[in-house]
Amino acid sequence: VNLWATWCAPCLAEMPALDRLAAREAGKLHVLTISQDMEGWRAVEPYWAKKGFKALAPYVDSRNEIALAVKARGLPVSILYDAK
Repeated sequence: VNLWATWCAPCLAEMPALDRLAAREAGKLHVLTISQDMEGWRAVEPYWAKKGFKALAPYVDSRNEIALAVKARGLPVSILYDAK
């Protein structure tokens, strides 16, 4: 799980690497990119269309519920979960 936002420069810098990782590890690893943009899809869709990521799908949490639940103190945040 990767929490990110379009206004976060480090988030945007790491997104191509996450796309490559998701492509390389397809079938073994799933990368969830969850935008924390308060504007929701209005912010995410133009960025996603411009970048043309191949292995990632965008998700939106405009109310920041996930970031609050995991007590994220900034962005980007990546959380690794295993099968258990």
